Amino acid sequence: MNPYETLGVPKDATQDTIKKAYRKKAQKKHPDRGGTEEEFKDLSTAYRMVSNPESRARYDACGDSEIPNVDAKARSLAIQAVIQFIEAGNANYLLEATRAIQALIQKSNADIKEVNNKLASFEKYCKRLKPLGADTFLLEALKSHQQQYEGKIVTLNDQINVFNKALEFLTMFELEGIEPESQQDAIARMLGEALGEALRNHSQAPFGFAG
Repeated sequence: MNPYETLGVPKDATQDTIKKAYRKKAQKKHPDRGGTEEEFKDLSTAYRMVSNPESRARYDACGDSEIPNVDAKARSLAIQAVIQFIEAGNANYLLEATRAIQALIQKSNADIKEVNNKLASFEKYCKRLKPLGADTFLLEALKSHQQQYEGKIVTLNDQINVFNKALEFLTMFELEGIEPESQQDAIARMLGEALGEALRNHSQAPFGFAG
């Protein structure tokens, strides 16, 4: 489903325009007013997909507004990381897997900072552009490019959520022959650093969505 087509609004429509379009169509599509249950359900689904900046940015970036299944993806990542280091012959493969996932978190956090900086600069310069006539094609193109930045931030935050959850899953296990305290302390420290970095990014995110 393309929610913009269902609602009858352009992709760069404001949130207020989307809300008005939904209310207008809801009056016509409601089963009590001549519409069908299927039409009304599709309309409601379309509105849910783009009715707030977070789900809208996720749809624009990924074609899907639903929050990914974090637990399933995190378990798969934890399994893959552990298997990789077992096959590589690392005795403390649990800690090595944790370090590898922590590196992914650090990389994603660095990417978020970079995209946020680009977005802030882009918005600053775009505010200076004013159309002299009715044709606003350039503004529309710049707005679309801005949405790509916003979508990238949402995608990166989704990834960090998965990475953090994978770290949590790894703390549920320990290796015999390895000092539990040193191993668990190291994992707990890494998880704490990752969550702290996520909170710092939260204050910078364009619509308050962060891991």
